[in-house]
Amino acid sequence: TYAVPRDLHAIERTRRLFGLALAYQPDLSTLDSGIVPPAGTLAGTSGKTAFLLHGTSREDKKWPAEDWIGTARLLIERGMTPVTTWSNEREKTVAEAIAGAVPSTIVVPKSPLSEIAATIGGSTLVIGADTGLTHLASAFGLPTVAIFLATEPGLTGPRGRYASTLLASHGGRVVPVEVVAEAEKLLALKLQAPA
Repeated sequence: TYAVPRDLHAIERTRRLFGLALAYQPDLSTLDSGIVPPAGTLAGTSGKTAFLLHGTSREDKKWPAEDWIGTARLLIERGMTPVTTWSNEREKTVAEAIAGAVPSTIVVPKSPLSEIAATIGGSTLVIGADTGLTHLASAFGLPTVAIFLATEPGLTGPRGRYASTLLASHGGRVVPVEVVAEAEKLLALKLQAPA
């Protein structure tokens, strides 16, 4: 057996564990996952899309529907098309609420993970709850804002050059204007990056 400190981020813990088990020194300096998103675009869109990943497994990780709606409205004001999806009836209700309040929102129906991954990969920006698809967007190198309400992002948050985590701490609240401002910073950073 091999021991690694528990207070490290899950990615670093895993990389160190593999290094110990396979007798090599992992390069922990890079944040590039090397994952290329599958080819895919969303029919009916042109221009910038912002994928809103509201679904997550635990109730205490869920950002309120009205905040997703507020975020979608702010994105529209900035010339972006909000996109969302769902995988169960509760998530479908939230997706439909967003689209009902912000009619230009595109709701991708429940689809196989490979298709959702391709649609996310073709997005300009991703804003998501603490969920696996938010981590995937970050691994793709997309500008990704993760909203953490109940877990510790220092241990499990998305990592990457264009990833940022907003944390509701000490009973605080993450608000749509803060989320969109962070997204704009990440988009600007990506635009300035060498090709």
